[in-house]
Amino acid sequence: MAENASKEPTKALLAGRRALEELDGVELIEDYIWNYEENRWVLHINLRPEIMPGGLIPAESEWYVTLEDSYPWGSIIFYPATKNGIKDTFQHQNYNGESKSGLPWRTGRLCLETDENSIGRSGLDTEPFTIDDRLKWHTLRALEWLKAASSETLALPGESFELPDFRSHRNDLIAFNETPETLRHWEDIPDTKGYANVAIVEEAKDTAVITCFHSRKGEEILKAAWNSALSESQNRILAGWVRLKEVPFLKPYRAPKTLGELYETCISQGINIKEVIISLASRFRDNQSHLLFIGCPIPKNIGDKSHQMHWMSIKLPVLSAGYARGFQSNEKGWQSRDKTFILRDSMKLEWIDTENWSPKELSGRGGLPDIVANKEIFVIGGGALGSVVCELLVRAGVYNTIICDSDDFEAGNLVRHTLTVTSIGKNKAKEIAKKLKVVSPHANPRVISTSFPPTDPNDIKLLQHTQIVIDCTGSDKVLNELNRFSWEEPKVFLSASIGLWAKRLFLFSVTTDAFPHETFIEMISPWLKREQEENTGRELPREGIGCWHPLFPARVDDIWVLAGITIKYLENVLSSGHHEVNLTVFEQSFDETGFTGFRKVNLD
Repeated sequence: MAENASKEPTKALLAGRRALEELDGVELIEDYIWNYEENRWVLHINLRPEIMPGGLIPAESEWYVTLEDSYPWGSIIFYPATKNGIKDTFQHQNYNGESKSGLPWRTGRLCLETDENSIGRSGLDTEPFTIDDRLKWHTLRALEWLKAASSETLALPGESFELPDFRSHRNDLIAFNETPETLRHWEDIPDTKGYANVAIVEEAKDTAVITCFHSRKGEEILKAAWNSALSESQNRILAGWVRLKEVPFLKPYRAPKTLGELYETCISQGINIKEVIISLASRFRDNQSHLLFIGCPIPKNIGDKSHQMHWMSIKLPVLSAGYARGFQSNEKGWQSRDKTFILRDSMKLEWIDTENWSPKELSGRGGLPDIVANKEIFVIGGGALGSVVCELLVRAGVYNTIICDSDDFEAGNLVRHTLTVTSIGKNKAKEIAKKLKVVSPHANPRVISTSFPPTDPNDIKLLQHTQIVIDCTGSDKVLNELNRFSWEEPKVFLSASIGLWAKRLFLFSVTTDAFPHETFIEMISPWLKREQEENTGRELPREGIGCWHPLFPARVDDIWVLAGITIKYLENVLSSGHHEVNLTVFEQSFDETGFTGFRKVNLD
């Protein structure tokens, strides 16, 4: 550990350390030392929890506590000491291996934060952030952690289920798509092993998705529901899979690190993992490394019944192929060589990180309610407002959209559009759809690259299945065509248009089988007259040299705000069940401090 005698701990750090002196079961071994490699302060302590002797947790153990120079802010991390520290791995702890960087502590940092703290807002947490209390609070939590580990009560029924630490700390990531519904499908399948197709995500070569599971005979077992950008990817690899009854781990709660350890955990479930690999190996003899997915059902909460299938992944070694000295150059000989030299108990497992990318999992941080997300939405206009509305819908869980626009993307659009320079000169609707498929692996946008109304019978038929029509063109011609178009059944119509300089947002909604254009004109005309009066003599921006048409003035930050208001307005319309004609206007609001947002206004 590198030290610097001139680097002194702050008064806050010293106060935090002094607060530990009043705690029973805590002994200071070495005061603060600055570690340049970690860029943190390090405190060496001894903990003596009140526990019964003879368990997995010793009566006393040494720990290194690392803190940031900004204490009481920043993270506080407890690591077991390499010497006289605990060596097992438990729940709520990272894999507790030896440090590879010469540090005097192991890698098994404790998880001491509360659930609320994980989102980074101290105001939502019970953790104190005063200089006298924060380090003491963490230390008391560490003592409680040790007591719970000694009594095997770290994970109690009803608490959220937690997997062992299978993380690889690599950049590679494999995504799968599993739900309670697919678990029921798996429960009806007798196969316990087979092959899987994996598609590599374009422009993200370290990321891939499982697209399909097959039996050993090649029969399709389960096809994952991804959008065409993933499911039709030509960059594919072949992997194997095996299904277990439960998560493989070594007690207390450590992920297997060698093939021998994995064999031990799987054989107790009636699965010989080495024989599984050998049985699949005939399709892996191409001098390439392949993946093996290890799946098992997991609950949502501890003690509950299984909720969904979860897949871990290991990178298999390159298996025997071609000429092998001392072995026959056939499948039998290669299998013999694999068992002798490659698939040995000491072989270290190379875990690859995996994640569940099911729609519910991806929308966990925030999504629209099902009454919106499950609808098929037709968006007319792929300009600044339309492109943002489309992206916000998809990011919030609306995966079935149709985008209509005949215009090509221009360089001038860059200042407030979601597309980039790579789309210049290309059709807006097609390029937006292409981007949305990258925004979400479940987005299924379809395109009408002509003006509305379409003339292609297939496009016309496509529109009849939509439940919501959002017009973002601000064009009376388009709204008139919406009125004349032959809709087979009522739709929720929403016209979203922005006033000059983005001062106002006009939202007109109704549920009907023909857009009421005349009613719309009647209701919005007084507002447009006010817009005209307010902007008389104000010069509109122009682009380029010569006599070009003036451009519509609106800034990108206003566009995003108003697109967000549009989405919330749509959600409110659908949730409230309000189907009558309605025009709502939002206007920029100011006070003595400046801009305060947009507020709903009425025509005076």
